[in-house]
Amino acid sequence: MQNCSPRGQLIFSLSLTLKVKKITKGRILLYAAGEKKLGKNKLYATVQCQLTIDCKSCLAWSITKLFKNVNIKQGARVLGTNCNVRYELYPFLRS
Repeated sequence: MQNCSPRGQLIFSLSLTLKVKKITKGRILLYAAGEKKLGKNKLYATVQCQLTIDCKSCLAWSITKLFKNVNIKQGARVLGTNCNVRYELYPFLRS
């Protein structure tokens, strides 16, 4: 990920720091959130994934889809079957 944009680097690094958020009915949800300064703006991002065999491949697919459109200005999200990736230029999570 060395040649990746700052947005991609933040989201990729979040995917490496996934932690257990919730265990419900035997399903484990992994989650990570973060922010990064980009010039005058801050980038806010989240990744989450159900702990399944294909969690990493789902996130890799989602991140690829997220940056396929190079005209994205404010933010974007990809909602997959087992994972979600989102980033915005404004805080969208409650503390």
